[in-house]
Amino acid sequence: PGAGAERPRGTAVELVVSRGPAPIAVPDVRGSDEADAVAALEDAGLRAEVSRDREYSGTVPAGAVLAQSPADGAVQRGTTVTLTLSQGPRLVRVPNVFSLTEARAVAALEDAGFIVQVDYTFGSAVLGLVAGQSPTGEQPEGSTIRITVT
Repeated sequence: PGAGAERPRGTAVELVVSRGPAPIAVPDVRGSDEADAVAALEDAGLRAEVSRDREYSGTVPAGAVLAQSPADGAVQRGTTVTLTLSQGPRLVRVPNVFSLTEARAVAALEDAGFIVQVDYTFGSAVLGLVAGQSPTGEQPEGSTIRITVT
């Protein structure tokens, strides 16, 4: 019988118990830019919340989704998925290695988180010392610093 219908006492009634709404698969939006990630989640019937906290990443560009919670699985329609955006790579001050030996310069740059490319040149400067470096200032962690050794 339909809802609210009356049946005589003792009549068998078949009941169907709902398991609730069907779960929704959480789309993986990591690596997407913020607008695309929010749109994909909303299209799937989920809510998106962008965390105010940003995290550094050497692999995910600034403004792209670095992490999401829940990351995967099935959830109920309307569940909120929290997105953490990348701040891009951390900027690190490049140590001044001018006039250091090659070994000390390479060690200082690698300790600061850089990849070192060594070029050799012949000139009037003292042999075995760094005569130039590029770039200087602040650079993304993990980037390449070129030094010139005489």
